[in-house]
Order: sequence, then C-alpha cells, then structure tokens
Amino acid sequence: MTSITQFSLPAAGQDNADLVGLLAAFQMQSAANRLQKEFLRLTGKNDEATGSVLAALEGVDPKSHFFRPEVGCLLKIFSLRDITLEMLMDIRAQLVITASLIGVLSDIDIGFSTASQLLLQGKLLAPGRYHLSVTASRITVSGDGLDTPFVVDKLAESGVFTGTLGESDAVIAVADKVISLGDLNPDFWAFWADSVNEPSHSPLAAGQLEAALSLLGQHIPHYQRWVTNVLHKVIPVRRPAQDTLASASIRYRFGAVEIACPASPFETLEMLIHECSHQYFNLALCLEPLVSDNAPAVYSPLKSKERPLFLLLTGYHAFGNVMLAYSSLKAAGFEASLADRDKKAIYYMRELSSGLEANRAYLTELGLSLYLPLREALLRIPEAVAMELVPDHG
Repeated sequence: MTSITQFSLPAAGQDNADLVGLLAAFQMQSAANRLQKEFLRLTGKNDEATGSVLAALEGVDPKSHFFRPEVGCLLKIFSLRDITLEMLMDIRAQLVITASLIGVLSDIDIGFSTASQLLLQGKLLAPGRYHLSVTASRITVSGDGLDTPFVVDKLAESGVFTGTLGESDAVIAVADKVISLGDLNPDFWAFWADSVNEPSHSPLAAGQLEAALSLLGQHIPHYQRWVTNVLHKVIPVRRPAQDTLASASIRYRFGAVEIACPASPFETLEMLIHECSHQYFNLALCLEPLVSDNAPAVYSPLKSKERPLFLLLTGYHAFGNVMLAYSSLKAAGFEASLADRDKKAIYYMRELSSGLEANRAYLTELGLSLYLPLREALLRIPEAVAMELVPDHG
C-alpha cells in the first residue's frame, strides 16, 4: 500500500519538488518499459532508441521540470487497444522528443516519421517526416509542415528548454522555476478529455499570472511552492461570464492547467491552487486507486448529480487547499477581497465533506493519506464551523 501525505497539502519549510520529479520520471520509465515490451512482442527484439532512453533514465536525478505534458502523453500506451507497429513508432518518436526536452538525451541527429501528432514544448508537430537534432543547449526539428525549423533553446540559468520557432513564449520566472504560457491543443488531448474551454488570446494573461504568483510568494510562500512545483505551462482560456471562472486540468496533461483570463489576482491564485492540487491528485492516482472497487456513487454539489467517490475526493482536495490559502490571506488583511469567493468555497466544502465523511471507509490507504491531513488542517482554521466540519472522537 502507498501513502503520500506530502500531496495532501503544503507545509511551511517542506518542498516536494524532488518527489514530483521522481514520480514523473517513474511514470515515464513505466511507459518506456511498456513500449519496449510491445516492440519485443511485435518484432521479436528490443528497440534501440527506447533502450537508450531507459538507460538514460536509470542514472538521472529527477527534477520537477520532468512533470510536463510531454511526459504525461506517453501514458497513452497503457490505454491503447489493438496496438500496431505504427503506433509504437509514433510513441517512440514522442519518447525521444520528451527525453530530449527533460535533458536526459543529447547529441542526437536522426530522422523519423509519425502518423499522429506529436507534442514538443506545448506545440504540435503534424503527421509527416521530420529530422531531429539535439545538442546540450538546443533542440531543432525540421521537415513536413514546418516552413522554418522548430527550435527550442535551453535557458542557461534554469537548465530548462523553452522557446519555439526561434522566439520565446511568454515566460514567467518564479524562484528556480520557469513557467510559460501555452496553447490549448484540444485535438491532441481529446483522447482523455470530452471537452475543453475556449482559448483566450488576451495580452493580460502574463501580468495576471505574475500578480497572483507574487501575492502567493509574499503572503503564503508554501502555497507558491505548492503551485510552482507542478506548474509548467498555463493555458489562458476565455472567461465565460463576469461572475464565473473557468479552469481545468486533464489527468495526463502533466504540469499544464487552463486558467480563465481576464481575472483578478485573487481569482487567479484560487484557480492556480485548485488546478495544481488536481496535478498532485492526478500524479497520486497514477500509483494506486484512491477508493475501493465497491465505493458507491455520491451526490456532488459541483455537478448537481451523483458521481464516483474519487471525484468527490478530487473536489475536496482542491477546494480544501483553496480554503486553507483563503484563511491565511484573510488573516493577512485580505478578508474583504475574498468575501464572495470565500462563500462559494465554504458551500462546496460543506457539501463535499458530508459525502466523504459518510463514505470514509471506502478510501484506500493512499486516498486517506490525501484526505486526513487536509481534513485535520481544515479543522484548525476559523472557517471550520461554517464548513460544518466535525472533529473525530475516540
């Protein structure tokens, strides 16, 4: 059984960046092992390129920038049916690109073909024939569908690759982490998501994100680290209405979140904490189930219908962390700025808490390790009464 209390909530002085990187590398290694197994099954021999990536991952020191969409999309191999050699070749191309982006492969000069879209630094390569060149400081892709080479340079100060087509994406540097604005790419992620939000091209997005991260850093720095340790890309999406926010994560779109734009710094930090909590939750979900197989469906106030118990835990985990952040910000003098958002979160938490408490017996050890530390922290804040949280007895 598995327990990851560090993914329940952040703690002052605690940094889970290494654990995030370790688990991301483990997921990539698992996908590469499955890929190699399928190559052996279909061709009777191991694939050399896949073997090179596996060997490189063995000796690597994982960092939190490993937690990125290019790693997550490799996990598609676990969901494919009727696997063909063409599918394996496409996943191998994505694997080599991903290994190059996280810095475990360099000195590459190869040609490859793909029958499906590939993801590189949040941009899409259409099906076609390409040439990949990788040095210690630059990744270059040329070929079909590209009028000019696709270039990704490494930022010297961070060791992270960024920039495309010879130009840099909008980049926000927070401590030792680099976060960039990304594209929605709805077709690429349709394998895991039924629908996505509408993209926003507002020039305000970068400033909005910087203001929210600065607010977190000044007043609740442990939540700034909670966010930045799993945040690689922010995808600005259109705000549905003045009184409505829109944000989203996709289970295997590691490190990328959709955030409504425009939004105030307080609304933005709420969305960041909420969606980054989902990132921790989704990473934990890769390890083991969070609820038992016989867990019942439970009414969810977020969707006004019965939903699987693990989805209630998802909402509780996200809104619970938002409530802890709100409580700290209110104590720092921002109570008036948070009044409306606070009321909505308290309502959701009240409803989610009752459903989870009534079905706590169905949570696995991993599920409990996400639920109980957060619940205990929530019981210690003034808003516990309004959320109708009841301490355990006996």
